[in-house]
Amino acid sequence: MTDIGAPPRVTSESAPGEVPNTRWLWVACWVLALLLGLAQAWASRRVVHADGISYLDMAGAISRGHWGEAVNGLWSPLYPVLLGLSLRIFRPSNAWEIPFAHLLNVVIYAGALGCFHFFLRGLLTTHRDAELRASTDDPGLLPPWALISLGFAWFTWTSLQLIHLVGLLTDLCVAAFVYLGAGLLLRIRRRPAEWRIYVILGISLGLGYWAKAPMFPMAFVFMFAAVLAARNLRIALPRVGASLLAFLIVATPLILAQSRAHGHLTYGESGRLNYAVYLDGIDFLDWEGQPPGTGTPKHPPRKILDEPPVYSFTAHLKGTYPRWYDPVYWLDGVKARFTLGGQARATGQVISQYYELFVLRQGLILGAIATLLILSGTWHRVGRGLAEYAFLLVVPLGGMCMYAPVHVEPRMVAAYVVLLWLGLLSAAPAPYSPESARRVRGVVIFMLMALGAQIAGRVLTDIKNQLNDPRVDWIVAEKLKRLGLAPGDTVAVAGDAVNPSWPHIAQLSIVAEIGHGSTGFWWAADPPAKSRVFQALAGTGAKALVADRMPAPDWSGDWQQIGNTTYFVHLLR
Repeated sequence: MTDIGAPPRVTSESAPGEVPNTRWLWVACWVLALLLGLAQAWASRRVVHADGISYLDMAGAISRGHWGEAVNGLWSPLYPVLLGLSLRIFRPSNAWEIPFAHLLNVVIYAGALGCFHFFLRGLLTTHRDAELRASTDDPGLLPPWALISLGFAWFTWTSLQLIHLVGLLTDLCVAAFVYLGAGLLLRIRRRPAEWRIYVILGISLGLGYWAKAPMFPMAFVFMFAAVLAARNLRIALPRVGASLLAFLIVATPLILAQSRAHGHLTYGESGRLNYAVYLDGIDFLDWEGQPPGTGTPKHPPRKILDEPPVYSFTAHLKGTYPRWYDPVYWLDGVKARFTLGGQARATGQVISQYYELFVLRQGLILGAIATLLILSGTWHRVGRGLAEYAFLLVVPLGGMCMYAPVHVEPRMVAAYVVLLWLGLLSAAPAPYSPESARRVRGVVIFMLMALGAQIAGRVLTDIKNQLNDPRVDWIVAEKLKRLGLAPGDTVAVAGDAVNPSWPHIAQLSIVAEIGHGSTGFWWAADPPAKSRVFQALAGTGAKALVADRMPAPDWSGDWQQIGNTTYFVHLLR
């Protein structure tokens, strides 16, 4: 029986890139990852949050042939285009639109899993080639079964725990292109003179930019990594030039469309807006020029009442909630400015996020990887391994550094976490001795158990939440339909207008709202003040005013409670 720590023997029956005796493990990992993804998607089939509502609004417009709605300074087009085309082909009913979108998420998840499979096979083949070149005195690499198991465990953990299939987000699309790009880097490492790989890399990165704007700067990180992977500037530079050309051919149409829509050269407005929010402290949903120096709104929502503040969106009524559907329009005029205090505050928050992600949430994994590095032998060998895989490590490090100055969320760096850990493990060889092999096996099994417990806990929690979900948004939407509100009608809201999904489920648009933080004032106002508010809202065309809490302890019969929920509705006549 072959020692678990020994390098695998390469046989003539093995397919290119295939590690002998691991086919069953590939199949088992695929099946388990898909089943867990399906379970989470099923548990959240009726859930949609603020970002997902905007993507659904864009997809609905695209499905009706309004392709111009795919160009949005904040929301990238690839995911809503995929969703819109799917809606146009399969035409699910309105009640099934959100579950259908979650089904598409499962398809995208499977696609990301396929891209990860492509990357991991390339990594194992690179390891095998390195073992064949190594002398018998050099330490062997981490056994294939360990890399396969840990790789799929990390993919599943980051996909279901950091990105997750609960929300309708584009991050899974981005992760797929990151894995695909990393897999192509490994191909370049083995075949640095093959032009086709570089061209495919450029095309993939261009499509990644269509998935999310931060992939535009990341494309240049990948190309730098390609130069490192080729290990020969004379070979790499002309081919990376071809990769850059392919990337620009794919990306330029979107850059031109974005620039035309916003009146200046841009590849996306998300970076500028995030800078203004997280460094300058503007209110994303209630900006009126404060703090001083952040600019002057060019076309803010029309303020139709001062006390309490009531805003109308009739000037740019798009999507379910116009302020969240097209924030670039409502924030036009904002100026991002650099301040040392703001930069320090934002960077501190990012560092805190990374500390939580890598130490608090993955402290056991971090300790286990440190143990493997210690077991791998002398530090100069570890350093040699890190240098060998620097081309792969530069991608996750570049991705995490890209977000460091402004803002980061775990879902944004999920794929980079996987590449970082697998890159470090690739640089950590394990000696061939049986004793070392047993220690490595124990550490790997410990990591698998830790990751498995977190994955299982997350999926079980999602299923429990689904079983206990009172389906408040669906109850509110159904009640409004029974009260006579039809698809296409407009409503006003008091309370949270960003996160609830009932307006989208009922196919309504929010045309006006009571200002954020002011709802407590007007519920207790005198009857004439209430009457002025109702008249102002009715003047916007709103058919009803929906509040997410009790209007007042002595609310009048004009207000109707919606089932057993905390929502109340007042019909505007």
